[in-house]
Amino acid sequence: MKIKRYMAGLLLGAALLAAWPIAASAHFEPVGYSDVAVEGATVEYALYMDPYQLMEFVDLDLNSDGYVDEAEVKTQAEALKAFMGTGLQLSSGGATAEPVIGEIQLTEKGKLPMVRADLLFTFAESVENLDIEYAFFQKEGFVHHLNMAHIQLAGETKDVVFTKAASSFIWNHGKAAAHRWSAVPSQTMVKFGGLAGLSLLLALCAALWKRRRTLKKA
Repeated sequence: MKIKRYMAGLLLGAALLAAWPIAASAHFEPVGYSDVAVEGATVEYALYMDPYQLMEFVDLDLNSDGYVDEAEVKTQAEALKAFMGTGLQLSSGGATAEPVIGEIQLTEKGKLPMVRADLLFTFAESVENLDIEYAFFQKEGFVHHLNMAHIQLAGETKDVVFTKAASSFIWNHGKAAAHRWSAVPSQTMVKFGGLAGLSLLLALCAALWKRRRTLKKA
């Protein structure tokens, strides 16, 4: 009976460790989100960023109480636009577009407080391929930042994660993928995290089992 309870605990631990990349990033690294939708010649980009990481670049805690509130975000809206508008580079068919930044607001995403910026990129022709460079990693202080992106194009969707080592995304619709650094598919992060967690769990299991046998012999 004790062995059954022991194994059940290990299985529960394995299930928790399988979600390690997402959980770890949420607690130990700043996390952001991107909701990207392509419609004809326009790209609507909703960018979500951690307000407390943004404090490294924009003074959001105006009353010095240790928290960022909606009034402070509204007061610093222009400074936030200036910062958030320079960290994304979008192109299609070799042509680039500058963003028009709409409302800046304090909201919630992934059960975390986020500063949201609505950016609109307009191209001269319909977007059939898309190149996104998440250039915030070029700014000091965003090295360990993660951005989870949900991208919609031509009736299809992609879920990827922008990281320091994989800061770009290329989608040539209907063509072979371009050979270049690309964002990490979100399911790949979960898979790798699950394997790493399982390896750690097995090592722990072996160590505990060896200790159990040693105590029995003593």
